[in-house]
Amino acid sequence: MVAGKIKFYACNNGYGHLRRVLRVASELLAQKTDISIEIVCSKDKLNTLYGGGSVLPASGKNKICFSHHNMARVPAYSANTEYEAFQRWFDGFHDAGPDELVVLDNEALLLEKFPTAVLMGSFLWSDVIESMEWNKLMPYVKKERELIRLFGPNMLGLADMAMPGVRNRTRFVPMPWFVDRTEIFQATETERKTILLTMGGSGKEASMLPTVMLDELESDGWEIYTDGGIYRSMNGRYPLFDFSRESFRMVRLVIGRPGIGIMTECAEYGIPIACIYEDLNPEMANNAERAAALGLGIDLIRLNAEMRIAAVRKALSPPLCDEMRRNWLQRSFGGAKASAEWLMIELGRVARLNLETTI
Repeated sequence: MVAGKIKFYACNNGYGHLRRVLRVASELLAQKTDISIEIVCSKDKLNTLYGGGSVLPASGKNKICFSHHNMARVPAYSANTEYEAFQRWFDGFHDAGPDELVVLDNEALLLEKFPTAVLMGSFLWSDVIESMEWNKLMPYVKKERELIRLFGPNMLGLADMAMPGVRNRTRFVPMPWFVDRTEIFQATETERKTILLTMGGSGKEASMLPTVMLDELESDGWEIYTDGGIYRSMNGRYPLFDFSRESFRMVRLVIGRPGIGIMTECAEYGIPIACIYEDLNPEMANNAERAAALGLGIDLIRLNAEMRIAAVRKALSPPLCDEMRRNWLQRSFGGAKASAEWLMIELGRVARLNLETTI
């Protein structure tokens, strides 16, 4: 039986990174191996996910070691932070043990500390930062790309959504959606009366959501709910969504930023998405383009206010909504389990190499 340790480092931008790590950790627990699991993450993100319902089994938290490191937010959303500040990451990190496999979820800069680590994610921060032209953060771009060229890491990522840089710069390992199976038929069309507005956990505000569109949807009789950030920025105009399984089953359409976190929830519950996001963000543009190309959602970024209202109403109507929900059935699922199985094989390979070097 494979022994050893798998240690995850989860990016602190939004909740999708840690949620993906927790899903993979859950599958590792299900395999009932002798390995130990450690997750290095920000305490606030972990507490929020557990407070809203964990993706781990009830006993899972007691079987995983959580290290609450103050994981710095990657500079793509910290434009006022100099690159040198991120060098302080390394001071608090311990070296990897001989039988330890390190997995970096969108933390490729830590390859400097863990050169044999496996990456996980669907984009590279260097591609995002370069496209958004933050000149003072170009050292980050240069450093990340140097590390990837030097060490040639494997990168587990979502086949449907991975950006070109992931496919071209890393040894990309394509994976299905990181959920077991879509629950598309858990609620009937007449029961799905909810619209969820979300800009994700990255701190984006509701300013990109046109008030006139929301007024029209509200007058049409839809029940509109929001995430915490939008709830606060709109002063509680709409009720707060609790992100529970039961509530997701009632959602007919998500409107907001197409981050992989909320896209994964859409995959699990068969929910179409109407994408609104900051114009210069290449990750969001890629995700919106891929969602539209696969028939899983619509991209609103190039439409004016009147056209957006019409497009959203059409997406809520039975013909298009039904089609997009059925399209989710055509996707592949089980990415968390497949990733766990891949990591177990990789951990075994690492153990064999270590054994050979000690003989």
